[in-house]
Amino acid sequence: MSINIERIMGIVTLPTRGAGTLVLFVIPLLIGTWILIPEQSSMMLGVELVATSLLGGGLLLRLNRPSKRAQQVAWLLGSYLPGIVVALLTMLGGITLIAERGGGLYWAPRLWSSPCLQASRVPG
Repeated sequence: MSINIERIMGIVTLPTRGAGTLVLFVIPLLIGTWILIPEQSSMMLGVELVATSLLGGGLLLRLNRPSKRAQQVAWLLGSYLPGIVVALLTMLGGITLIAERGGGLYWAPRLWSSPCLQASRVPG
């Protein structure tokens, strides 16, 4: 089996969708790395989570822009919503760690399960 990379790269939306998928995989990896740093204060972990959410969310918003032919509802549910949910839950966890109220890392399982739950609700 061979892959024709020129043909794949000729489809305008595929490279950006692939990059968006990689960002969705890297965000939990970074969060896990930040959590495993020994003797780190809750305040510093919260700052790292907020920074990760801003950077990752910004990248996802930039990469998942709608194409001119995209149907708005399908694009919103399939591309835009998972990125927003991941960024907001990461930021919420970071803010609650900084404030030392409201859950802190208890938001992390919701963060990691939200794309799976969202994908399971799509009829198919």
